[in-house]
Amino acid sequence: LLALERIDRDFYAQMRRLEPFGIGHPAPLFWSCGCEVESARLLRGGHLQLQLSQGGRSIRAMAWRWQGEALPSGTVDVAYHLRLDRWQGQERLQLELVSLRPRQGEEVVLQRRDRTYWCRRDGESLVIRNAAGEERRLKTLQSADDLGAAGSLGSPRGETPALQRLFQEAAMALGLAG
Repeated sequence: LLALERIDRDFYAQMRRLEPFGIGHPAPLFWSCGCEVESARLLRGGHLQLQLSQGGRSIRAMAWRWQGEALPSGTVDVAYHLRLDRWQGQERLQLELVSLRPRQGEEVVLQRRDRTYWCRRDGESLVIRNAAGEERRLKTLQSADDLGAAGSLGSPRGETPALQRLFQEAAMALGLAG
């Protein structure tokens, strides 16, 4: 999970230190949730060019050989590789889209083996409900921005390690922690 505002030349340089990427060591795949589509246009060759914004940061995104039926609009979640685009003597960072979906709302479903959990944010709490309707609540949430900057949710006290992992995964799926 990566906030668009964290993407800059320094971040890209740090990522490049992990190279070389290839078989057995793939390039990092990032995702950002709640990105606003500022503009969308189809380019020659069936490619899609987007201008996305989130938290005051705007960045170009490309979907090569776009297969979607309609141009995306509104708020989207995106999965991407970060690339340095060199075109006509200019260099700029851009997102190379792997996947794109309309924003899914404030509830996610997690599957763990044969169990299903529904997870949502409720004010300053993270709520997890199982198939029997039982709920567990973590009341220590800060704002989504604070959690994203901190990069983790912390460990709910008194919970089993499995439930702690479930809270962590739920926070990540909801875009509250990285």
